[in-house]
Amino acid sequence: METFLRGSLYITVGVIFLLLFAIITDIRLNIPYFLFIPFVLFAFLIASKKANLEGGDGGGVTDHSGYSYNESGEDE
Repeated sequence: METFLRGSLYITVGVIFLLLFAIITDIRLNIPYFLFIPFVLFAFLIASKKANLEGGDGGGVTDHSGYSYNESGEDE
């Protein structure tokens, strides 16, 4: 989830940057799909690399390595 949100944030920031650039320079930007799609994939790749460097995305699963259980599966 964190990777998806970070990738979406990167794409949103990029679109805002392009919008501001187009407004300031008073031009119309046409970005073809064969250039747009790799940039979207690159944004999510960078987001996943950053999430992996920070310890990864837990996905809501808790770490039970600190618990000790007996053979019946109950807490000791």
